[in-house]
Amino acid sequence: MAKYRISAALATAFTTGLAVLFSDGNRLQESILLGRSPLVITVLALSTAAMVTAAATATGTVAAWRRGWWTLTGRLHHTAVSLAAVVFLGVVSVYHLTLV
Repeated sequence: MAKYRISAALATAFTTGLAVLFSDGNRLQESILLGRSPLVITVLALSTAAMVTAAATATGTVAAWRRGWWTLTGRLHHTAVSLAAVVFLGVVSVYHLTLV
């Protein structure tokens, strides 16, 4: 259960970091033109770490369905969270917002 909480926390931190980056257009342009700033690297590292935890969450979801863990409602909730993580990271991957 902690896997998806960590994944959600990483996705939230990534989104917050991205909002901070885009809040000041001059600083964003400067960091892009002069090289990656520590904030840019940190934000991209958060999304990369979220990919790892999303993979663990998806693996846990498959195991929960195969082994019959929790109630049906619990498994459906875990599946919904896993799908949300995968979709979020799919969008992040499309826009190349990861270190990988």
